Amino acid sequence: MRPSLFALLALSSLPLPALHAQTTWFVDAGAVPPGIGTPTSPYASLQYAIDRPTTLDGDTVLAAPGTYVESLLITKSITVKSSQGPLVTTILATSGDDGVVLSGSLTATVLEGFTVTTTTQVSGVYGGPGTVRRCIVRDCTSLAGIECTTCRIESSTIIGNLEGIVGQPYGGTIELENSIAWGNAWGNVSPAGALFLPRYSAGFGSTSDGNVPGDPGLWDVASGNARLRPGSPCIDAGDPTSPLDPDGSRADIGAIPYDATYAPGPSVYCEGKLNSQGCVPSIGFSGSASASSATPFLVTATNVVPHRRGFLFYGFAKDAQPFQGGTYCVLQPTRRTRGQDSLGGPAPCTGAFSYDFNERIQSGADPFLVPGALVYAQYWYRDPADPSGFASGLSDALCFGVAP
Repeated sequence: MRPSLFALLALSSLPLPALHAQTTWFVDAGAVPPGIGTPTSPYASLQYAIDRPTTLDGDTVLAAPGTYVESLLITKSITVKSSQGPLVTTILATSGDDGVVLSGSLTATVLEGFTVTTTTQVSGVYGGPGTVRRCIVRDCTSLAGIECTTCRIESSTIIGNLEGIVGQPYGGTIELENSIAWGNAWGNVSPAGALFLPRYSAGFGSTSDGNVPGDPGLWDVASGNARLRPGSPCIDAGDPTSPLDPDGSRADIGAIPYDATYAPGPSVYCEGKLNSQGCVPSIGFSGSASASSATPFLVTATNVVPHRRGFLFYGFAKDAQPFQGGTYCVLQPTRRTRGQDSLGGPAPCTGAFSYDFNERIQSGADPFLVPGALVYAQYWYRDPADPSGFASGLSDALCFGVAP
């Protein structure tokens, strides 16, 4: 059960024990429980590691990549940290408890380097005092991403929650630095009675203290992709006194430093339409979309009726609307490529399409196909014997990002 914030504040006021030599305790979700916390015999649970009487203030609980299906209560002045960062390390709360409850020291109780998400009606991070650092808090769709009294949020990204960052009506302080709150249904920041102190952060309209107003330029909030896309105003916009990013540039705003080589890899979604030869066409790909690469990015379709004209159409958002007996998987308005023949042999469903989308990107024919664009594409073709009576066929659809 969620402890009250008054109880958490009382816990946080207890005197700290004498300092000791700091120890790192190792945890791996795939380990054989219970373990003893060493690199060769790690604990299997983060909460188990936190609760050990040998885990003392000043220690670090270090998590290997994986998904930790548990809720955490951190009342000690320790750092609970992932070894490889939030893209590969998740805390997933599936019970009625909040994902992580912090109740220790503002600066010495630290959650660092996790994605925190929930499947029930709870918040991702709750309580305070404590610090959230280099975390992605997302998809807490029943409550807030972070709900706290006194807390510090550093270099984190809070997206896709019912509410982003929520304070309490009876006071406290929320410090926000180098962080993003964006795409949260009921609002990105609701301080209530808490003092809200944002610096070099984005998503809530402020332009003072280095803050960045407006869209922070994330690749895809809807799918939980918290990376910065090319052209994001958060690139090299963090506190200039912060440590440099891995590429040696000024700190970026958000949990994941900008990577100029990254774009979301192609992924298939939606569903194709049964054709007159009893097959469902399947979209595919080879390579990746780029505004500069000399390597083709082929968007393909197989299981097509042979020797039929068709084309690839695309847009910049997904959809799923009934269309000609199938599903139109791209939000209109859409654009289309040149027509082509499916070719194939005499056997059924041996037709196929292939289109080099990098050729179109680099041709300049569409000014919207620039680095940072997220594209959704689907094939349409003629099928005179279409059993639904529309004389047409449809593949499933493909989503991909355009890299520089």
